[in-house]
Amino acid sequence: MNDPVVHQLAVYLDDTYATEVSTTVIAGALHDEQRCLAVRDNIVHPQGGGQPADIATLNGAAASVVRVQHDQPLVALVPELPAGELPAVGERVSVAVDRAARLEHAALHTAGHLVDAAVRARDYRHIVSNHFPGQARIEFEAGTALEDAEEFVATVQADVHAVIDKDLPVEAYWADGRRYVRIGEFSLDECAGTHVSHLDELGDLVVRSAKVKKGRLKVGYSARYREGADRR
Repeated sequence: MNDPVVHQLAVYLDDTYATEVSTTVIAGALHDEQRCLAVRDNIVHPQGGGQPADIATLNGAAASVVRVQHDQPLVALVPELPAGELPAVGERVSVAVDRAARLEHAALHTAGHLVDAAVRARDYRHIVSNHFPGQARIEFEAGTALEDAEEFVATVQADVHAVIDKDLPVEAYWADGRRYVRIGEFSLDECAGTHVSHLDELGDLVVRSAKVKKGRLKVGYSARYREGADRR
C-alpha cells in the first residue's frame, strides 16, 4: 500500500460482538484494479482458518474483504462506491459487519473446536477445518474405515453435548506472539477466528456425519448461535 500507514488494531480478535465502529482510514491501494481501504480499528474478520469473511459495509456501502501486505499484513475493504466518493487516508468512516452472519460464524467455529477435540481424543490427527455455514466439517488422518459410523457419530455427539452442558467459558489469549483459544480443560488450539464467549451460546450442535475416504476421516457438523444467551 502506498500511503503512510499506522498500526491496525484487530478488534475482531478481542471482541466477537463488536459489529459497528467509527474509525479512520490509514491506507489505500489498488487490489485487482479496485481501490481498497484499510482502517485503524478493524472489526472485520477476513477469510482464513476455515472461517468465511464477515459481510461488511463501509459508510453504508457493501464492501468485500481482502488481505494486503505492506510493512505489515493488513485487512482491507473494497467498498462499492464511485471513485469520487472513496474516503481518503485520514478521513473518518463507519464500518459495520452483519451481526447475524458474524454470530453464526462464531458459533460454527466454536462448535468446530469441540468436535475436533472430541475426535482427537480418539487418536485421530487433525488435518484441516471448514467452518462455512452448510458445509462445516473437520478432517483427520485415518488409516482404516470406521467399523460403525453411526456409533462413532453418536459417541462424538454425546461427548460434545456433555461439554456444552457444563457451559464452559471460551477464552482467547496470546503467548509468544500466537493467539490461542481455550475451552476449559477440553480444548486448546492456536486460532485466529471469532468465537462465542460461553458454550451456552451454542444451539443445535449436531454431528451430522462421519466417513473415511482416501485416508481421511471427514466429520460433518452444524450449529447455530442461540439468541439471548450473550452474557457480556
